[in-house]
Amino acid sequence: MTIRKLLTIIILIALVIFFFKSDLTTDARLKLRNFISELDFDRFFASNPAESIPFSDADKQNARIDINDLEYEHSGLNPPSPINKPNFTSWASSGFGNDEKIIGISINGQARAYPYYILYRHKIINDVIDGQPIAVTYSPTCDTNPVFLRTIGGEVTTFGDTGILYQGCMVMKDANTNTYWSQPWGTGIIGQNVNIDLLRIPAISTTLGKWKDTYPDAIMLSKNTGLLKDYLDNPYEDYKKTEELIYKTRNTELLTSPAKEPISYIWIPGAENTFNQFSGESAYLTHRFVQENGKIRLIFNSMEMAAVWDEYFETVRFITSDGREMPSSTGYAFAYFALFE
Repeated sequence: MTIRKLLTIIILIALVIFFFKSDLTTDARLKLRNFISELDFDRFFASNPAESIPFSDADKQNARIDINDLEYEHSGLNPPSPINKPNFTSWASSGFGNDEKIIGISINGQARAYPYYILYRHKIINDVIDGQPIAVTYSPTCDTNPVFLRTIGGEVTTFGDTGILYQGCMVMKDANTNTYWSQPWGTGIIGQNVNIDLLRIPAISTTLGKWKDTYPDAIMLSKNTGLLKDYLDNPYEDYKKTEELIYKTRNTELLTSPAKEPISYIWIPGAENTFNQFSGESAYLTHRFVQENGKIRLIFNSMEMAAVWDEYFETVRFITSDGREMPSSTGYAFAYFALFE
């Protein structure tokens, strides 16, 4: 038995003894019990995800990426569970204030709001709006938030977090095939659906107050998830405040702005399927630059469009010359350079 395994076992025994012998409050006991239940022995004993990911040698050899670039976000812990049967509530009973940051989605007049404080804890919400199965996703480590359609090859699936990062960003998996997906790309990177690209829909990152003023009949994702989670706490707050990059990422020498400067980006996958790289067209702009200029005209994938600073929602939106909104994502600057350059 290695020293690492022995230390892990000792720590677990100590936690169990502490749980049963100490004078913890009921709330503290529940939180400690949840923590213990999230422990994953395979992740404790694996030095990197390449040793433990559940794929055949053929799948690993056919992977879109170098699997040695994968790393655990939290070594030894199971990934957070997605919300597959979301409950919704009214603004008044949501428990969130007008300044709360949310992802807003409107499909054919049906509008919903998904608070970041819930996404911090679950990362993926599998929902259905106007008959369209969608996955609202958020990677706190790189601030990316694309919203995908959950239909692949005519089959509806759900998505969840693997607890693994690629270039510092979330790797998702689908329930039907267990394929791993790069969340910022929306592309299958290991497994049956390797090199398949998910379809996306537009979403807005804004505040609850501004969303409900625009869509007064919209509904809000409820904190009633059936799980003991602190939905008024941001476990990534310290990470957001520092420019330090604590996960493996590349191309940092190309950065011309702070690593975690807010950006928005658009992308269209190509057919080349370049190993360990994005293939296709992509473009990004910092929020600061667009806000200072109001509107930036550009040609993207032979389409005329403009990146517009939405003064009301306080975010960047990409609008084509015929008035359509392009699906986009926010992000940290480092994530764009690591994954798209």
